Amino acid sequence: MLFDTIEDAFENLLKDSEIKISKESLVRGSLPPDALTSKDLPLIALYDTDMSFVEHTVGSNLREERNESLETFSADGNQTTFRLSSKPLKPLVRIESPAGVTRREKVDFTVDYAEGEIRFNSPPEKGRKGVIARFFPLQNVTLISGMRVEAKYNFDLWGGTREECNNLAVDLIKTVLLGREKLSTQGLVVRPVSGSIIDGVNSKTFGRRIRFNVETDFYAETPVSAIERIEVQEKAIESGGMR
Repeated sequence: MLFDTIEDAFENLLKDSEIKISKESLVRGSLPPDALTSKDLPLIALYDTDMSFVEHTVGSNLREERNESLETFSADGNQTTFRLSSKPLKPLVRIESPAGVTRREKVDFTVDYAEGEIRFNSPPEKGRKGVIARFFPLQNVTLISGMRVEAKYNFDLWGGTREECNNLAVDLIKTVLLGREKLSTQGLVVRPVSGSIIDGVNSKTFGRRIRFNVETDFYAETPVSAIERIEVQEKAIESGGMR
């Protein structure tokens, strides 16, 4: 998924550029020079060669992703206890009774978080939307762990003449430089590193290699229970990572 995301971004950038090559002439993976024929040219081969990782600090490594829930209850003028469909995180986001009137926890109502129940001090007014509850369910809490990835990518450029190959290299560098802002919106930081002539090419095939560094963040999501979440946070505090 990580490599596909990077390579898809490069391919889309090249397809939208002024580089004159067919869809079939943009391939993934390195190609030996003796495998090419004049019918294949011009051609661009894209592939990664190396990568390194920098793990985020514990503080930035633990990120909670929550999805807010909204539940509406009818009130009959007598009922004081309302059960949510799932146990909520503490505190609730907001309680309205009736709609548009915010009620305060421990003043107008209490919450049994273990049971997922809202208990009013007095019955809410009768109505179809007598109680509106906004909250974060426990099962929707996700820990997101991440690391910084730096990948090294080669673009091998092949042309039928030296001029065609050189023009392809210049156009590629221009395209990537002008497209860096677009790539950054996809979470990719790209910078050119070096270039070289590819040796061992016959008199009818000319090659150049342009190297780029690509930096991006990679995340893994893990749903956790409330107890697991607390244990992870305690460990982070002990190590001085969370503030």
